[in-house]
Amino acid sequence: MAVTIKDIAKRAGVSYSTVSRALNGVECVNEKKREEIRMLAEEMGYVPNLAAVQLKKARSGIIGLYVEDLEHISSPFSLFSGIKTVYDVLGKEYSAVVKSINKHIPGSLNPALYDGILAFDMSKPQYEFWDEVKAKGIPLVIANQQVQYDAPIVALDQEDAIYRSMKLLLEKGHRRICILEGAPERSATILRHAGWVRAVREFCLNPEDFPVFDCQYSYYYASLSMPEILRKRPDAVLAFNDDMACAAINYARHFGLRVPGDLSVVGYDNWNFNACEPIGLSTFDRQIGLIAKQCMTLLQRMICGEEIPARIHMVKAKFVDRGSVAECGGAYGRITD
Repeated sequence: MAVTIKDIAKRAGVSYSTVSRALNGVECVNEKKREEIRMLAEEMGYVPNLAAVQLKKARSGIIGLYVEDLEHISSPFSLFSGIKTVYDVLGKEYSAVVKSINKHIPGSLNPALYDGILAFDMSKPQYEFWDEVKAKGIPLVIANQQVQYDAPIVALDQEDAIYRSMKLLLEKGHRRICILEGAPERSATILRHAGWVRAVREFCLNPEDFPVFDCQYSYYYASLSMPEILRKRPDAVLAFNDDMACAAINYARHFGLRVPGDLSVVGYDNWNFNACEPIGLSTFDRQIGLIAKQCMTLLQRMICGEEIPARIHMVKAKFVDRGSVAECGGAYGRITD
């Protein structure tokens, strides 16, 4: 039976793609490793298929950017960052193709079309699609999914970001804090919820004493919830995204409350600068640009044949202080029961 590249890869303890690139003389496999693989191939009696060699030498120059649902993308800035980093990291010889996972026909991925795929902007793991990418031998990097999977993942530490949000409010003396959350079944909501609960417990407080509102990550639903929220006389609002935080600020100011004098508000995202800057919203930046760059750098190394361990690379959110959080002591903070 003829010796195959898979046989050589197994013997050498490296991936199929590394052997393929070494035998094809791709420079991103270091010279020593290329020579070791060539010698092993000769020792094993490997005879290359010339037609296959010519096919493998041709790169498509295309990176697939796959989001869960292109019609309902969570942040236009995340899509912009994904496209931008293709050119920033890989160079102008590469192009980006943007597609929706929910419109993908299972089994239709063409490995000759993509040099690599970045999967991002997903509300939940897309195991079936990821499995197909892996099965087709296409280098895959996943963004912002904190799950165990056989591929490198770059993710924002969402639990830590909301933990720091709540800790900030508690350290400033706030105790009447209302939390504006999103759909409870979403993985992002679960992680963020765990963050503020951890901070509350560190202050020896009971999480059940903190009112939670499911505002669906929506400005509209947060606005509808604000009358009930204000009836609880909060001294602070912690929102799971900036849309809900902006709704809280605008509604409070409309009814004469000062932010942060009477009500502190902290958000999470920092992608909608046009909304955040004018109203002075303090928030935690999701570091979308940094995550996209790290993802594309990992993908570049995989395209070049490097073995990248399947682990989660965590990124910390960055606090952006625009003055919407202050020491407790406003209109509600002065009221005692």
